[in-house]
Amino acid sequence: MSHSPQDDRRNRKREQFEQPARPGLQPKYVIGTATGLFLVLFTFILFGGSAKSSGAPLVTPGVDGKVRIPLADVSDGSARFYEYRAASGKTVRFFVIRSSDGVYRAAADACDVCFRSKMGYHQEGDDMVCNKCGRHFASKDVNVITGSCNPDGIPRAIDGSNLLLAAADLDARAAMF
Repeated sequence: MSHSPQDDRRNRKREQFEQPARPGLQPKYVIGTATGLFLVLFTFILFGGSAKSSGAPLVTPGVDGKVRIPLADVSDGSARFYEYRAASGKTVRFFVIRSSDGVYRAAADACDVCFRSKMGYHQEGDDMVCNKCGRHFASKDVNVITGSCNPDGIPRAIDGSNLLLAAADLDARAAMF
């Protein structure tokens, strides 16, 4: 009895499907992988908060302990957000704005009420708006009205073409972050 080429193809095809199926995922591997992913996620959440960056520029103090923000960078009425690495290692976020009355102002990107949410503020027109509760604060009231959900004003001074912030004042706000 002779085999035709068609029979050979059929036999090869049959053998292909008769091979034992590849074993599926073993439960111990699924559990191990899930545990590993959980640990990575837990570590990221636990340690990622203080290390994550918002993309805002990181500022550092000079030898005199003052952080310098060029006035030219903040003169257009738009809030500029910055980060500062406090002595505690925490990242303090803050913003600087030239308010509608022409005054340069600075405040922590947090308030006394909502700081635990770590959501900060954004700008809408002439107002700074709390990202957690949605309250609006006129830019001219930053550093004037304090407490509650108002931005936590940071003392500042102007020296030539720079706005000066004391590193100690930024360090004092590290607990908010």
